[in-house]
Amino acid sequence: MAVRNGPRKRSTNFYDGWTVNPNIFSYMCKQAPDRIGVISEGDSWFAYPGDVRPWSLNNVIDHIIEHLVRRDIVNFLRLETNGATAKEMLSDKQKDLLESVLKKNRGYIRLILFSGGGNDILEKTTLWDILRDHADRFTKASDYVNHQELDKKLKEIDDAYSNLLDLCDKYVPSSKIVTHVYDVPMPRNKPYVVVPVALKKGPWIYPAVTGHKIPEKMHIPIARYLLKRLRECLTSISDGSDGKLLIADTQGTLRPDDENEWQDEIHPSSNGFRRIARVVYRRMMDAQLGLPEWRD
Repeated sequence: MAVRNGPRKRSTNFYDGWTVNPNIFSYMCKQAPDRIGVISEGDSWFAYPGDVRPWSLNNVIDHIIEHLVRRDIVNFLRLETNGATAKEMLSDKQKDLLESVLKKNRGYIRLILFSGGGNDILEKTTLWDILRDHADRFTKASDYVNHQELDKKLKEIDDAYSNLLDLCDKYVPSSKIVTHVYDVPMPRNKPYVVVPVALKKGPWIYPAVTGHKIPEKMHIPIARYLLKRLRECLTSISDGSDGKLLIADTQGTLRPDDENEWQDEIHPSSNGFRRIARVVYRRMMDAQLGLPEWRD
């Protein structure tokens, strides 16, 4: 423990420019205050484990870190957690942690990267309640949706983002928040498998659409409809944020049926995440001067 959190670890993190330890992040900010202070908080699109071997790039933030590491440009703190909902991230202990980091480092933080909303809708039990059993009269994706349940979840997402904006206005009013929308997956019976330990989880959408006996031809249209509604929700929040919240419009970057771009049912492959990361990074450049051009 002494080595992991002691001077040697602080030195390594300082050289690399990123850490998962809030105390080390504070140390880095004080030692290099001219670097751009960045915090990432989010779900599995920021934290997806995929291949846990250290050289693997498994999610959006892995690719962004790889682009910025050891360039003396950023002090970067990673707080994201697999499976987190936007509601969870902006309540209780997760909100308390984020607030404490913002408060302690208020003079250094210029960018907050946030990934949230997908799990609020696509989590298994939530999605089961959002969808309806097949009926012969249904002809379009929206027919299969319980709109009262979906609207309730979108309101929770709206509240979470509003809480995030309030926190940033309170502690880091000159900072910008960059978030993203979600690309449209193909519902299928493919869980995620963490290599090399073979840990499995999911699928998420497939059990709901098959359990409700929804025809296969409607599976992708339903996923597209739900994520389009989420995109509209986030766009509305951004439009009312006075330029504080910037959206990386990643929807349409990947093809739902391209297995080279998807690792499992709802998570892109490393190559897919790299394509998403490029779009997110462009919005980071819009929000913050001084970031280098993306290197393909």
